[in-house]
Amino acid sequence: MACASSLFAAVPLASPVVVFKLTADFKADTHPKKRCRDRNGPGVQPPGDRDGPGIQRCGDLNSAGIPEVQGSGRHCDLAAQGSGRRWDPAAKGSGRLWDPALALGRQWSRREEHLEHAYRTDEGQPWVLPVVRKVEQEIANDNSLNHEYVPILGFPEFTKLACELILGKDSPAIAENRVGGVQCLGGTGALRMGADFLRLWYNGPNNTSTPLYVSSPTWANHNGVFGAAGFTDIRNYRYWDPAKRGLHLQGLLEDMEKRSLFPFFDAAYQGFASGDLDKDAWAVRYFVSQGFELFCAQSFSKNFGLYNERIGNLCIVAKDTDNVTRIRSQMEKIARTIWSNPPAHGALVVTRTLSNPQLLAEWKGNVKTMADRVLLMRAQLKEKLQKLGTPGTWDHLTQQIGMFSFTGLDPSQVDYMRKKKHIYLMASGRINMCGLTSGNLDYVAESIHEAVKSSQCQ
Repeated sequence: MACASSLFAAVPLASPVVVFKLTADFKADTHPKKRCRDRNGPGVQPPGDRDGPGIQRCGDLNSAGIPEVQGSGRHCDLAAQGSGRRWDPAAKGSGRLWDPALALGRQWSRREEHLEHAYRTDEGQPWVLPVVRKVEQEIANDNSLNHEYVPILGFPEFTKLACELILGKDSPAIAENRVGGVQCLGGTGALRMGADFLRLWYNGPNNTSTPLYVSSPTWANHNGVFGAAGFTDIRNYRYWDPAKRGLHLQGLLEDMEKRSLFPFFDAAYQGFASGDLDKDAWAVRYFVSQGFELFCAQSFSKNFGLYNERIGNLCIVAKDTDNVTRIRSQMEKIARTIWSNPPAHGALVVTRTLSNPQLLAEWKGNVKTMADRVLLMRAQLKEKLQKLGTPGTWDHLTQQIGMFSFTGLDPSQVDYMRKKKHIYLMASGRINMCGLTSGNLDYVAESIHEAVKSSQCQ
């Protein structure tokens, strides 16, 4: 049940991260505290010159050059083993956290068949969305743009549109002005921003022993992010039922029963699951409708294809405007010490697309193109395995949704696929369906068939 009062009522309003802009009026002001020495002669030291005495740029400001306070307006599949932190055996002494997906990538870097970690066309190539090409051309031709710092909390229009995308424009939380966003470095950055804030302020100040419940299994980096943020008690809740090859609903409900939890969603693939952006956001919107305060990490790497632009948003839903303001004020301090100011390009692409009805409609069509290819690969893989008479049921391939799928292969079968067939997938049997193409689908299906049959003969 949702709490009647805010979980963050004790979070203090942070002092603003202030910036000073050197304007003509500033230069004309003779106040001693506003004057500084110019090494090249009398006057004002150029902003951004940090080698001598003077004013150091440290944030963002409004159009009048006045210091301005930045304050306005992922379904958390986090699975852990112990603390969730593992050291990379290939990087002994380096202090590098071990990520099985990256380790697997090293194995297949020189091999022919591998199942990619990002969207690929049927030709196995990256796809720049046509709408992104169009918007990037507009940006390139817009001479009004410059390379000034982005506000610490991000472009306000971007965070507003991002929150509307996940919550819906008609969300009661938006209507009640109790939603805010923070532009982050991709979905991972949004997770880390939320993790750092929760460690500092949730369940008492700087409480590293607060239990964190993550699904089993999950994306390995969830454990790394929250472990690196300082959480020391990371626990599992049941999610995947290997016997039924589907959601372990009963186990999930039993593990979550009678616990007072704060929901943190990781929405990395909105639009990819079903091809319908609103349908994929149902879970988040349901929790909001039930009165929960929550965080939602959003990534635009997948549904915009902006993998290398690192564009994400942390959507905050609180009890009231005051709580949102105080939460964002603390997050501004966190952002200042991690990345200081977020990058502009990806945010401009997303903002221009979501704010233009024609571009928005085109983008939705592009997202559906990607989602439909995933659904097609699921259906065709299932069909081929059934025609081969592969032991077991394969209905789960089409019952699951999204770009990734649990095949149901056990570790010994995965090992067979790697060593005998040179097909590289996670030890959990998880694959990216976009790694399948019309050119390799038969080979992958036959290899799965052989792996399953081989394990039955042992």
